Amino acid sequence: MTGIVLASSLAMISLLALVAPAAAEDGPLGALPKSFTGTLPAASGPGIDWQVDLLADGSFQLRQTYLEREADNVHDDIGRWVVGSDDASLLLQGGREAPVGLAIEAPDRLRLLDTALRPIESALPYTLEAGDVPPLEPELQLNGMYRYMADAAVFDECLTGRRLPVAFVEDNVALERAYLELLQAEGLEPGTPVLAQLEGRIAMLPPMEGDGLRPQLVPLRFIALHPDETCPEPFSQAELRGAEWQLVRLGD
Repeated sequence: MTGIVLASSLAMISLLALVAPAAAEDGPLGALPKSFTGTLPAASGPGIDWQVDLLADGSFQLRQTYLEREADNVHDDIGRWVVGSDDASLLLQGGREAPVGLAIEAPDRLRLLDTALRPIESALPYTLEAGDVPPLEPELQLNGMYRYMADAAVFDECLTGRRLPVAFVEDNVALERAYLELLQAEGLEPGTPVLAQLEGRIAMLPPMEGDGLRPQLVPLRFIALHPDETCPEPFSQAELRGAEWQLVRLGD
């Protein structure tokens, strides 16, 4: 079907047919979680250090560090990943408008695709290799459904769908106070989820109970609560059946 582009009456989608994340060891990415790193070319400057963490729950963490840029040189993103139906392509849909496409050359090697999700014809290094590196602790603006009850708070992050315990540090007091004041003003039941907007870090911290480290939300700066809003539907598998399709281009 090379050269054919189809348009759905419901939505436009790319040529990547999306399937649910494959966390099994026999999938195209092997056993997860797994981190991929590499220095890729930049439009200007010496390059960009990439790290992509693929988690077994279908979420990802991405950090791009622009080399030799003094200010605003680190950009973090989070979201959901899916594998193409050919088991040879990977799509990262996060907070940015355009997704990031990667070709799966081997379970431990990915190669960046262009913005149209096509191979980049270049001798420059566009490859990310799996490596034994610590997982990222992304820091960025977050939206999620927040609730506080019985001296515990959780945050259901919108882009990934991950449920994160909220650490009682940094700007947590402002977040908790605003939430309790809203419940009282609106006459809402304790524990009612409310959409919260904040700057935060997803950090590996000791849990309140148990051993080891677990991902938790560190609320760095509380921004606002939006009681009349909820998270949008999460990025997930595209169902190709049951829609009406029309051929809009064939070759040229």
